[in-house]
Amino acid sequence: MDQDVSNRWPLINHDEVVDMRGTSPPFKSFKKSSIYFNWCTSIFDCCLCRWIIGFVLWSKGILMKIPCCRVLFRWCRGLFRGAKRWVWKLFGNEECKRYQAYDLEIMQLKKLMEDNKQRDAQIIQTLHEDKENVLKREQNFYRAYNEEKQEKENALAREAKLLQAYNQEKQEKENALTRLSALAGDRLRLNNPGIADLSDEYRPNKLAEKFSELYDNEWTEFYEDLEKPGSTEKQTIGQLLNLIQEIYTVCQQQAENQRRALINVIADPSNGKSENGSPPDGILIKIIDFQKKTVPWAIEAMKKNIMKKYEDLSDNKSESKRKYIERCVQLCWMMSIQDPPMHLDFGPEKDSVIDKNVYKLFTKTGDALDFMVWPAVFLHHNGPLVQKGVLQPK
Repeated sequence: MDQDVSNRWPLINHDEVVDMRGTSPPFKSFKKSSIYFNWCTSIFDCCLCRWIIGFVLWSKGILMKIPCCRVLFRWCRGLFRGAKRWVWKLFGNEECKRYQAYDLEIMQLKKLMEDNKQRDAQIIQTLHEDKENVLKREQNFYRAYNEEKQEKENALAREAKLLQAYNQEKQEKENALTRLSALAGDRLRLNNPGIADLSDEYRPNKLAEKFSELYDNEWTEFYEDLEKPGSTEKQTIGQLLNLIQEIYTVCQQQAENQRRALINVIADPSNGKSENGSPPDGILIKIIDFQKKTVPWAIEAMKKNIMKKYEDLSDNKSESKRKYIERCVQLCWMMSIQDPPMHLDFGPEKDSVIDKNVYKLFTKTGDALDFMVWPAVFLHHNGPLVQKGVLQPK
């Protein structure tokens, strides 16, 4: 009912409502006038009054055709409206203002709610758009990251392949250079003993040093064991010298025979004979390397033959004898398989003038040769001296 009453009257400004509130009567008088206003408006809005008005409106179509009734109806309607305006002016000013203020606040709140709703919708839409943009940027970022990562991996893979190919090619070149250098060195050393391979343990200079150590160590030990009562120094040294001279001769022959046999087998495997003369340098180099690598097997048979032939020389079980013969065979064989073979000079004829540039004196001094003690070592026959020999002058 209150809502219907407030809707029948025009709204006023909110500022006027505030001013009127500031000059409104005290709460009790305002409450009392409100009660009167509600009682008066209830009379007009009661069910009976509404029924009467409804009946009048229903009978309006009939009564309005009668002139006196039409005048009476208009007079009653004007009286009713005037009474209602009088009641409203008398009792409803403050109440109207209050309801108008409520309506204004309600409208403002509704408008504020609608504004807030629209703003919230815009914010939500903006958030959704921002979220979609963020997701798109994130997807683009991950896509770009994955593409860049894949490109880097591909680049690393290509770089690894290139590095591997480079290392492989570098290794192949180094191997080729090594082989070429080795081949060039071998060809340079072939028939040129003045150039030595420093990586070869048994190169001529090393063999000469080991041959000198043989004289200082094994020769001395065997000489002491070989000395017997009644034998002279010359006889004992002569036995040792003859032993190494025979070993050297056998090694020279066996090394030459082995090399010739290998050349023949390579040249004509069917019958082991060669009719083409000397082999190519490359094959000869391989044969010489083969002879050097098979030294332990090659000298084993020769050691047994020498030991058997000279079993009457000292005790057959003598350790100094075994060491001396084994060392002589090894060094003489290595000297014999050099290219060209190294040469041992067992001295000039007896009573010859001593060449002190080639030989050292044993225990005496003099200018004429009495007997040889140890052979001199030359790089090859008629070649330069590598190690001096030892002899005893008269």
